Amino acid sequence: MKKAFSEAIERRNLLLGGRNKDQNDDVLVWDILNNKEAKLPFHVTTYSTKLPYVIDTTGGAAHFDSRIAVKKGMLELLEKNAMFLFWYGRQGKKGVFEDFFSEMPIYQHLVHAKYDIQFFINDFFSPLKVVFTILTRNGKYVSGGLGSHFSYRTALENSFKEAYLLGWQNEEHKLLSQHNPYVMESKKQIHVDITQEQLNYIKQFATLPEYINDESDDEEMDEIKDLATFLPKWIKGMYVIPYKNKLYPKLKYVKVFSYDLYNHVPYNKYINVNQSINKCTLKLSQEDLDQLPGCIFV
Repeated sequence: MKKAFSEAIERRNLLLGGRNKDQNDDVLVWDILNNKEAKLPFHVTTYSTKLPYVIDTTGGAAHFDSRIAVKKGMLELLEKNAMFLFWYGRQGKKGVFEDFFSEMPIYQHLVHAKYDIQFFINDFFSPLKVVFTILTRNGKYVSGGLGSHFSYRTALENSFKEAYLLGWQNEEHKLLSQHNPYVMESKKQIHVDITQEQLNYIKQFATLPEYINDESDDEEMDEIKDLATFLPKWIKGMYVIPYKNKLYPKLKYVKVFSYDLYNHVPYNKYINVNQSINKCTLKLSQEDLDQLPGCIFV
């Protein structure tokens, strides 16, 4: 319930755009990489499907503590860009089942539900770990989930939980749609079956090297105050955009934006190949991108 309310706040505020817009349509923001005030054009503080800077709720976060909101927003922005690197560049490693999995209730739920579990780890923004989980049953895709954290175990749990929740939603919806034409029609709005091309693409991830788990510094890194210290040098700026939350003022909503990263879920049609993250990592051309199947973690 809390998550649903928080996400409703995020979507409403993003529609309104950043607060304190001046006569030049600029919004005053804080650059957390360079530790100074800056200005952003209003159009990058609200929804947009126009290149070069497509904007959705990526990087947005709400919390009673504005510092925690900034941290959550920054992590989500990095998470979505790790998704781009993993899916379109196969940058990541294959997860290996370990003894401590038996101590995680969510893992036991997945086993009890008889899911086949695959998971992969991208640590490009190390020490942040981003885990991608794929659930199948009897060779058929059920759902995909992702989670991130400085702690490998917590990132796993977050990813497993999202995959489990989406798997339950998808399977329940399929069951209902067999008997209810209205549900069948609405299925097009909330769930799309993945294609054979995507299934074949997923199989290629099995050749990735295995991830070696080293939890030694996880707890320490989770407490660091300046998350910006481990970012690549080609990320020149990262801006905290304030929003005025009139609906529930106690809840602080911010969005973290960067010109060098993707500020949206990486759908093929919205990816700008001239963005710094592509030019400095995968170096995909538009032709390369057009030949790749769409990301399932959306």
